[in-house]
Amino acid sequence: MKLVLTAILFMVCFSANALITAPYSSSVDNTGTVTYKDKVFIMVYGSSALSAGQVAVLDVANDNGVYAKPSSSALETPLCVAVEAIAAGAMGKCQVYGYNSQILFAHGATAATAGEPMYLDTGTAGYVKALGYSSVEPYYKSVGIFYDASAATGAVEAFIDTI
Repeated sequence: MKLVLTAILFMVCFSANALITAPYSSSVDNTGTVTYKDKVFIMVYGSSALSAGQVAVLDVANDNGVYAKPSSSALETPLCVAVEAIAAGAMGKCQVYGYNSQILFAHGATAATAGEPMYLDTGTAGYVKALGYSSVEPYYKSVGIFYDASAATGAVEAFIDTI
């Protein structure tokens, strides 16, 4: 009887753990390749045009729904990353969590390093930048984590976490 109860308890605990962790999990195969990547999206209206890969912030000047615009200041709070081109006034898909290979990176004084956080760029609207750990101000909000190193302006792989 104790064996049966132990088996049932084990199955319940294992199942509960799978249900709790399943929405935000990824699988890694024996070569280290991530084979399943969870992503979370929201739909936003573009208050101005957004290109795929641009980081968007909430446009608080327009209070008629969720309107987003390209970020232009490191002091803004990142909302999402556009996964498709979104025209001004149109609705489009924007990613708030998960792997993304098209985030626009502006190389400045610091190159991107795998594993370090990325922040909103102040020079190029909608782009992210690397600061390293020594230049981060306490009020900067991270967009996510760089997956790869990059010393050139362009699209980079990263994990987004703006939730």
